[in-house]
Amino acid sequence: MAQNLRIRNLEIPADLPDLGDLEKAALIRTVEERYADVEAQTRGKVVDTARLSLLTAVSFAYELQRLEDQVKAQRSKVESKLEEAVSHLESVLKK
Repeated sequence: MAQNLRIRNLEIPADLPDLGDLEKAALIRTVEERYADVEAQTRGKVVDTARLSLLTAVSFAYELQRLEDQVKAQRSKVESKLEEAVSHLESVLKK
Protein backbone atom coordinates (compact mmCIF):
# COMPACT_ATOMS: atom_id res chain seq x y z
CA MET A 1 0.00 0.00 0.00
CA ALA A 2 1.40 3.37 -1.01
CA GLN A 3 2.05 5.84 1.75
CA ASN A 4 2.65 9.53 1.46
CA LEU A 5 6.02 10.97 2.34
CA ARG A 6 6.39 14.66 3.07
CA ILE A 7 9.51 15.97 1.36
CA ARG A 8 10.11 19.71 1.08
CA ASN A 9 6.46 20.46 1.92
CA LEU A 10 5.19 18.13 -0.81
CA GLU A 11 3.17 14.98 -0.24
CA ILE A 12 4.68 12.26 -2.40
CA PRO A 13 3.13 8.80 -2.71
CA ALA A 14 5.72 6.10 -2.15
CA ASP A 15 5.48 2.33 -1.81
CA LEU A 16 8.16 1.46 0.76
CA PRO A 17 6.74 -1.52 2.67
CA ASP A 18 10.10 -2.73 3.97
CA LEU A 19 10.94 0.50 5.76
CA GLY A 20 9.95 1.38 9.29
CA ASP A 21 9.17 4.89 10.45
CA LEU A 22 12.75 5.63 11.51
CA GLU A 23 14.11 4.40 8.18
CA LYS A 24 11.56 6.46 6.26
CA ALA A 25 12.52 9.53 8.29
CA ALA A 26 16.20 8.88 7.51
CA LEU A 27 15.37 8.47 3.81
CA ILE A 28 13.45 11.74 3.76
CA ARG A 29 16.31 13.51 5.57
CA THR A 30 18.82 12.12 3.05
CA VAL A 31 16.72 13.29 0.09
CA GLU A 32 16.21 16.73 1.62
CA GLU A 33 19.92 17.08 2.37
CA ARG A 34 20.92 16.06 -1.16
CA TYR A 35 18.33 18.44 -2.64
CA ALA A 36 19.73 21.26 -0.49
CA ASP A 37 23.28 20.40 -1.62
CA VAL A 38 22.24 20.46 -5.29
CA GLU A 39 20.35 23.69 -4.72
CA ALA A 40 23.40 25.27 -3.08
CA GLN A 41 25.70 24.10 -5.89
CA THR A 42 23.42 25.56 -8.55
CA ARG A 43 22.50 28.74 -6.69
CA GLY A 44 21.39 31.32 -9.22
CA LYS A 45 21.70 28.94 -12.17
CA VAL A 46 18.65 26.72 -11.64
CA VAL A 47 15.52 28.10 -10.04
CA ASP A 48 13.00 25.58 -11.32
CA THR A 49 12.17 23.02 -8.60
CA ALA A 50 11.48 20.33 -11.21
CA ARG A 51 14.98 20.76 -12.61
CA LEU A 52 16.47 20.75 -9.11
CA SER A 53 14.58 17.54 -8.41
CA LEU A 54 15.93 15.96 -11.58
CA LEU A 55 19.46 17.08 -10.76
CA THR A 56 19.03 15.55 -7.31
CA ALA A 57 17.83 12.29 -8.88
CA VAL A 58 20.83 12.31 -11.24
CA SER A 59 23.12 12.87 -8.26
CA PHE A 60 21.66 9.83 -6.49
CA ALA A 61 21.80 7.75 -9.69
CA TYR A 62 25.46 8.67 -10.21
CA GLU A 63 26.30 7.68 -6.64
CA LEU A 64 24.40 4.41 -6.99
CA GLN A 65 26.17 3.58 -10.25
CA ARG A 66 29.56 4.36 -8.71
CA LEU A 67 28.79 2.13 -5.70
CA GLU A 68 27.53 -0.68 -7.94
CA ASP A 69 30.76 -0.46 -9.96
CA GLN A 70 32.78 -0.66 -6.74
CA VAL A 71 30.81 -3.72 -5.61
CA LYS A 72 31.33 -5.41 -9.00
CA ALA A 73 35.05 -4.71 -8.90
CA GLN A 74 35.32 -6.01 -5.34
CA ARG A 75 33.26 -9.10 -6.23
CA SER A 76 35.53 -9.74 -9.20
CA LYS A 77 38.62 -9.56 -6.97
CA VAL A 78 37.07 -11.95 -4.45
CA GLU A 79 36.03 -14.39 -7.17
CA SER A 80 39.53 -14.30 -8.63
CA LYS A 81 41.08 -15.03 -5.23
CA LEU A 82 38.62 -17.85 -4.67
CA GLU A 83 39.48 -19.37 -8.03
CA GLU A 84 43.17 -19.17 -7.12
CA ALA A 85 42.52 -20.82 -3.77
CA VAL A 86 40.45 -23.61 -5.35
CA SER A 87 43.13 -24.19 -7.97
CA HIS A 88 45.81 -24.33 -5.28
CA LEU A 89 43.76 -26.74 -3.16
CA GLU A 90 43.12 -28.98 -6.16
CA SER A 91 46.84 -29.11 -6.95
CA VAL A 92 47.67 -29.92 -3.31
CA LEU A 93 45.04 -32.66 -3.17
CA LYS A 94 46.37 -34.27 -6.36
CA LYS A 95 49.79 -34.81 -4.74
